[in-house]
Amino acid sequence: RLKTDPAIVADLPDKVVVDEYASLTPEQAALYEAVASDGLARISASDPESRLGAVLALITALKQVANHPRNYDKESPGTAERSGKSRLLVALLESAFEAGERVLVFSQYVQMLDILAGIARDELGVEPYLLHGGMSRKARDEQVARFQSERGPGVFLVSLKAGGVGLNLTAAT
Repeated sequence: RLKTDPAIVADLPDKVVVDEYASLTPEQAALYEAVASDGLARISASDPESRLGAVLALITALKQVANHPRNYDKESPGTAERSGKSRLLVALLESAFEAGERVLVFSQYVQMLDILAGIARDELGVEPYLLHGGMSRKARDEQVARFQSERGPGVFLVSLKAGGVGLNLTAAT
């Protein structure tokens, strides 16, 4: 089944888009500036053959810093207060959970999903569902079945790659 299938399109509600904006924390902003400066210096010093790789590495590093400092450095504390996006997500999830909603959260980075799982547990008291490409088919199916069958507030953390392989999560609001 595809969303573009005429038989399916009639069953789908209208798409609602609400833009939300998160600011970098002071820590993130300082780290972002340091990473950008270092990366630009590396690009300037690189030979033409390796310049593209240096540019792509810098883009990746800056995206990770903007997500959460731990997503970049791999070892600092993974608390929500260190990341503007994490702070915003906690606020959005609190509101959704108060309404009894079930939520999908996507990330390009599996490590970011792990950070968000810790935040959901520690700061919201919710055990998240998790789906990423490194999971076995059995584990993936178990997570999907639990999310679909359980009721009440919930958050399903999904990697973009794993989420793009035919998921049908009708329990999400």
